[in-house]
Amino acid sequence: MNDFNNSDSKRPEDSLNDFIIKISELQDMPFDVVKKLIEAQGSLKDSEFAKKIYESKNNP
Repeated sequence: MNDFNNSDSKRPEDSLNDFIIKISELQDMPFDVVKKLIEAQGSLKDSEFAKKIYESKNNP
């Protein structure tokens, strides 16, 4: 129970880094690669390219 209370005091950046570390270990990929993939996904989410893909999926 003590671990749970300590996790609330973490900064969001630390939680994200912990998450990236877990993914990199599970996927056997370097931390930096996983971090860049996550950042790229976020930057593509709001891009014009993503909007075109979304529109093409909804307008067959």
